Amino acid sequence: MKNIIIKMVPYLIFFVALFYGLGFALPFEVVPILLMLFYPLCLIGAGIFYTIKHGFKWYFLVTIPLLFVPACFIFYNDSALFYVFAYLVILAIGQGIGSIIKRKTTNRSTRQEETLCKKKLW
Repeated sequence: MKNIIIKMVPYLIFFVALFYGLGFALPFEVVPILLMLFYPLCLIGAGIFYTIKHGFKWYFLVTIPLLFVPACFIFYNDSALFYVFAYLVILAIGQGIGSIIKRKTTNRSTRQEETLCKKKLW
């Protein structure tokens, strides 16, 4: 369990800073851009990167959107809770893309290793 948390700490810090730091720092006029464009792009990128590095993990998929729940009540109103589910879907898409990339790169490196082994044997 400790190993799981250690792997997630950089991502948790990033998203806490993102959800709460930008909520304090930016004016309210910028909020729609954050909610509909910037946060989803960060979620897709983090999902891809985390999955390539650590594989698909359901707890990452659940934890990151749950970090946004308190921010909904601190900076927005309860209508922003819709974004928790939207971010869950967006992060799932990012992790799906990351899984595909990881599978393709793993298959490619495995094929290259097999080719090298065959050349050494002959």
